[in-house]
Amino acid sequence: MVLDKIYTGVINLVLFFSIIFFRKIVHKEGIKSFLFHFDKKGRKFFWKGFFSGFLFFIIYCIITVITKQGKVHVFYGGIKETLVIILSGLFAYLSVSLLEESFFRGYVLEKLSNVFPTNIAAIISSVFFGLFHIQAYSTSKTIFIGIINAALIGIILSTVVIKTKSIMLPLGYHLSWNLIQSILFNNYKYNVKGLIALEIKENIWTGYSIIPESGLIITSVCIIMLIYFRFRLRDYSN
Repeated sequence: MVLDKIYTGVINLVLFFSIIFFRKIVHKEGIKSFLFHFDKKGRKFFWKGFFSGFLFFIIYCIITVITKQGKVHVFYGGIKETLVIILSGLFAYLSVSLLEESFFRGYVLEKLSNVFPTNIAAIISSVFFGLFHIQAYSTSKTIFIGIINAALIGIILSTVVIKTKSIMLPLGYHLSWNLIQSILFNNYKYNVKGLIALEIKENIWTGYSIIPESGLIITSVCIIMLIYFRFRLRDYSN
């Protein structure tokens, strides 16, 4: 489990720095062109995204439990395992978030916006983002829902980037979403019992046990996300 996450983190970090190098060589643009910034405003955006990702995945869990499509298990002896999951997951999923957000929202979206209207650019880059997850969602019987949901999340996060001129909120969101998902579904992926686990019925509503994005409950969460971010970002202009 730990080695798997370390491997994931290293591979994604190498690809992340490769994108930075490519952009520097080809476009003569530095890391700031990806809309990274670590000032007070950037840190604020990051933590807003982090807590938003946590909130919306918990909403998925709540809907799943209320509709009797899943149940939560608590293993009091799994505190150590959960800490290991969190520590190794922070490295792995921060690397994943850096790669995917910098490429799809920091590079592809920005370059497409030079050719198309920003809304169209957001849709195109998000379709690529959805298709990018074909391999990750390939074990799910409802893979097509997963691809659509990934594209919807991509559109929402692209809208955030367009509005805020920053990639920091999507970066925090992506990290938190993946991390809390890993904590809750780790028992099914690695057969390691952490402190808490979510057991779901695998169907069109909940998705697959380690791929909840391939279910319609996540689609409803995406709609809630869209409403939430439109409200929170109403004072920002393009």
